[in-house]
Amino acid sequence: MWRLSNSGRKVRTKAAAEALGGHLATITSQPENAHIAVIATDGIVNVKHLGGTRDGDTWRWITGEPNNATGNEIYLSTWITPGTWNDIYPAYAAGYIVEWEPLMA
Repeated sequence: MWRLSNSGRKVRTKAAAEALGGHLATITSQPENAHIAVIATDGIVNVKHLGGTRDGDTWRWITGEPNNATGNEIYLSTWITPGTWNDIYPAYAAGYIVEWEPLMA
């Protein structure tokens, strides 16, 4: 299940997602990415914090993003073009997407 929320900085959005009993969204398949692309374009801000982070200097994405253009881009977000991702710096204010895992019966 997903919930879309408005602007905040990464640390605050992570804490807000956890306070709601979820976590910042993770995308593990093309169908999930397509779904996120639709809900992330809410007309307010297309950039949404996601649950990915950078460990040291290592990113392993074949598309060339994230590129760490400012040298301190360590977090993952959706980007302006629907369905794309970007690396962003810690103070970047963006919306965020909360994900909850399915309950196990």
